[in-house]
Amino acid sequence: MQVTLCLITPQGVNHQNVEVAQGTSCAALLAQCGVTLAKGDALALFAKPVTPETLLTPGDRLEVAPALLVDPMVARRYRAAQQGDVRVTTAGRHGGRHRLEK
Repeated sequence: MQVTLCLITPQGVNHQNVEVAQGTSCAALLAQCGVTLAKGDALALFAKPVTPETLLTPGDRLEVAPALLVDPMVARRYRAAQQGDVRVTTAGRHGGRHRLEK
């Protein structure tokens, strides 16, 4: 059966189609491809978290993603602080004029 291995790196995503035997686990696929999991790496099938013992089915896409370097909410707050006050350019919230007419 054929499955796709996606390695997610800071440089981008590497796709690799691999032929494996029926009933192959995620760990066996990674061993076959020479991929070792670092601490904090996550496995997912079509963006749903799985364990290395999960069995693969034909057409599956196994994704190997590294741990997050920064909490997404912290990154968002940092970007918002760098951007500054957007109300100056957008004149408040969208639809604000309609609220003033009432």
